[in-house]
Amino acid sequence: MKPSIGRIVVYVEKHQLDDEPIEKAAIISGVNENGSVDLHVFQPVTSSAHRGSPYTPVTSVGRITFSEGKNPGCWHWPPRVDESSRPEPKEK
Repeated sequence: MKPSIGRIVVYVEKHQLDDEPIEKAAIISGVNENGSVDLHVFQPVTSSAHRGSPYTPVTSVGRITFSEGKNPGCWHWPPRVDESSRPEPKEK
C-alpha cells in the first residue's frame, strides 16, 4: 500500500526506560518526496486527570520511514483483524 494523508498507521517509539519498543496509533499528516511520512502520534492517556476528558495528547514527528518490522523510529500498517476474532454484536 502507498501512504497517503489521513491514513491511520502504527508508529513504533523506543521506550525511554528500557529497550522495549512501544506501538502508538498515528495519522499520516504529510508524505515527503523521499517516501518518508510526517505523523501526528496519539499518546496514551496515563494520567488519571485526563481519563474521561476529551483531551488527547498528540505529538508530531517528521520524516519517518516505513518498516515491516517493529523497528523503533519507524511506522507500519496496522495488523488486519481476523473477522472470527471479533465479538458477536449484542441483540437488543
